[in-house]
Amino acid sequence: MRAIIAKEFRQSHLLVWLGFLLSAVLAALYWAWSRNYVKSIQDQRDLDGFMALLLLLTTGVMILVATAGLFSSETGRGTLAFLLGLPISRGRIWLAKAIAGLGIALSSALLLIVPIAIVLPQVMREIDLRPYLLDIATGVLLLFSIAFFCTTVFQRGISVLLVTVIIFGAVMLLAAVFLSLNGPILGYDDQLDFTLIALFLVPGFLLASLFMFSRGELLMTRRKWWLAIGSLLVLIAASLLIAAGATHWVYRYQRSRVRGLRVEEIPTRGAAAVLTALGSPAPYTRTSGKGWTHSDYTHYRSQNMVALDLKTGRELMVFAMRGGGWQPNPVVSPDGGHLAELDPGWLGLNSDRIAIWDLRTRRRTYVGAPAASRHAILGEKSKIRWSPRGDWLAIPIVSYGAVLKGAGPNERMSPHRARRSLLVMRPDGSQQMELKLWEDPEVLDRAKWLAARRQWIVEWAWAPEGGSIYTLRGDGAVSRVRIPGGEVEKVWSGSIPGVALPEGCQWVFFRLSVSPDGRWIEISAGASAVSGKADTQPKPAVSMVISAEGSRALAVANRVFAKAIWSSDSSVLYLVNAEGGDLAAYRWRVGDEKAMLVAVPPKTRAMRAEAIGDGRLLIWGDGQIYFIDEQGRFSTPGSEQLRLLPRYNEFVGIDSSGRLIVRGFAAGPGLLSAYDLSTDTLTSIYP
Repeated sequence: MRAIIAKEFRQSHLLVWLGFLLSAVLAALYWAWSRNYVKSIQDQRDLDGFMALLLLLTTGVMILVATAGLFSSETGRGTLAFLLGLPISRGRIWLAKAIAGLGIALSSALLLIVPIAIVLPQVMREIDLRPYLLDIATGVLLLFSIAFFCTTVFQRGISVLLVTVIIFGAVMLLAAVFLSLNGPILGYDDQLDFTLIALFLVPGFLLASLFMFSRGELLMTRRKWWLAIGSLLVLIAASLLIAAGATHWVYRYQRSRVRGLRVEEIPTRGAAAVLTALGSPAPYTRTSGKGWTHSDYTHYRSQNMVALDLKTGRELMVFAMRGGGWQPNPVVSPDGGHLAELDPGWLGLNSDRIAIWDLRTRRRTYVGAPAASRHAILGEKSKIRWSPRGDWLAIPIVSYGAVLKGAGPNERMSPHRARRSLLVMRPDGSQQMELKLWEDPEVLDRAKWLAARRQWIVEWAWAPEGGSIYTLRGDGAVSRVRIPGGEVEKVWSGSIPGVALPEGCQWVFFRLSVSPDGRWIEISAGASAVSGKADTQPKPAVSMVISAEGSRALAVANRVFAKAIWSSDSSVLYLVNAEGGDLAAYRWRVGDEKAMLVAVPPKTRAMRAEAIGDGRLLIWGDGQIYFIDEQGRFSTPGSEQLRLLPRYNEFVGIDSSGRLIVRGFAAGPGLLSAYDLSTDTLTSIYP
C-alpha cells in the first residue's frame, strides 16, 4: 500500500505544487484589480468576497482533477493489468488509491488556500469559512466519492470529469427539491440538512467504486454498465435506509431532552396545536458569528415548531426555526388535517408565499405567491384563519401602490397608497378569490378621507358552515359573502336601537363575532367625534346582537368588552373583560332584551375566558379558576386538583374533546397536559 501511495504522489507532484502556483496567480490578480478598479470600501469588500468564493470553486476543481485520473489514467497508460497482477488484494489497492487521491487533493487545496490566507487575510475575514467547515468537508467528500466512482467505470479522464460534474449537480438539485417539498430532516435548518443528505450519499458511491474495482475482469466488458448502475443504486438505497434509521433514533433521543414549551396557536375546539419545543430536537444551531455550535439549553437557542395531535400526543410535523429574524408562524386547521404558514420567499423578497401542508401525509399541497393580487405583501401580522371545517383558509394581504394591469410600457401606479384584501383559497390552491377589505386613497382632504374610511371592512368572521364570510364595515353595514362565488348579501345596516347619538358624532364599528349555530351576530360600536365641538361631550359605547337574517337588532349592553364568548349551543352570550385586569362580565340569553351583569367578587383577576361544553364560562385567573353558569351564578371548582391547576400551569385552550390544554411551568416530562373536567384527571400529552 505504501508503494502505491508513494507512486501516486510521485506522479502527481506537479498537481500538488499547482495549488501553490495558482495561489500566487490569484494573489497577483487580486492586487492588480485592487490597485486599478477598487474605488471605495464597498468595492474592496466585494472583491474580497469574490476572491473567497473563487478559492472555493478552484479548490473543488483541483479535487476533481486529482481524483479523476486515479484509475482512468492506469487504463490509458495500459498499466491496469500490471496493477491488478500485484500480490496485493484489490481491496487494499482500492484503499491505497483512495488515501492517495484524498491526500493529493487536500495537499493541493492547502497549498492554494494557506498562502492566500497569509498574504490576504482580509479575504478570509470578509467571508469567514470556519463556521462552514462541516458543509465544506461534506461537499469535498461527496465530490471525491463521485469522482472516485466514475474513475473506476470510465477509461478516459475527460469522461470522468464530465460525468462527475453532471452527477454532482444532479445530487445538489435533487437535494434542494427534496428539502423544498419535505422540509428539514431533523428539525435543523435547510443548510445543515443539505449537508446531511450529501453525507448520506458518500458511503454509497465509495462502496460502489470498491465493488466495481473488485470485479476488475468486468471493467472492459459491456456488463460493467449494468454492474455499475445497479450496485450504485442498491448501495445508495442501503445507505439512505441506514441513515433514516439513525435519524429516527437520534431524533427520539433529542426529543427526550425537551426543556420547555411555548404554545403558539391552538384553534377553538381544535384537534391539533402548534407549539415551540425549546432545547429540542436539534442539539446544534447556526449563529451568524460562530457557525455550528452546541446549543445552550439554558438559553433555549435550539427552537423548533411542532404541530402536535392533542388526542394522541403524536408529532405531526416539525418546523425548524429560520434565521434572519423571520420565524415560521404555522396555523393548524380546526380538524387537525392541514397546516398553513407564511413563507417570505427567496432571499426575503416581497414575493411572499403561502405554504400549505397536509398533516396526514406530511406533504405540501400548495406553495406559491398569492395569485389574486400583484405586489402582495405577507407578513407576520397576516393572520391566517381556517374555516370551521378546514376546507377553506383566508389570509389578509396588503399591496402598496400596485401597478395597474394593462398599463403598457409606461406603467402607472393605481390611485391608492395601500390596499388590504382577503385571499380565500382551498388548501390545494385549486380555487382562489380576493375580497377587498379597504383601500387607502391618495386624497388630502381629511373629510373625504374619513368618509372613505367608513366604507372599509374593519372586521370579518367565518360563518359556522364555512361556506360564507360575514363582514363589518366602519359604518356598521353587515354583509354575507358567499364562497367561492363572491356574491354579497346585505344583512343589516341601520341605526342602533334605543341609543341616542350625540350631536357632532358618528358610530364607529369595530368587532364582529358569529354564534356557533350561525343564528346570531355580535358587533360593538363606539361614538366618535366628527367636529371639534363634540370632543368634550361624553360618548356612548354599545355591544349589540343581530339576527343572521338581519330582522332583529338589540343593544344588549351600554359598554364595549374585550371578548365576546358564545356557549356551544349558542343560547348564551358572555361579554367579558379578561386580559389580566379586574374581571367584568355580562350574560345575555337568547330571548332577553338586555345583558345582565354577573356579580363577581371584587378584585377578581382574569387572564383568559373560554366557554366549556356544559354552557358554563371558565375564567382562568391569576392562580385561581372560576365558573359562570348559564343563570349568571359565580362559583369556584369543587375539585382540589382543578383549583391548584393555575398555580403550576398556563391555560392554552380547549381541544375538540372539551379538555383543558395547559402548559406546565416546571421543566421535565408532562410540559403539555390535558385536564378532563368530567373525570377530574390530568393527562400528559407532550413530550
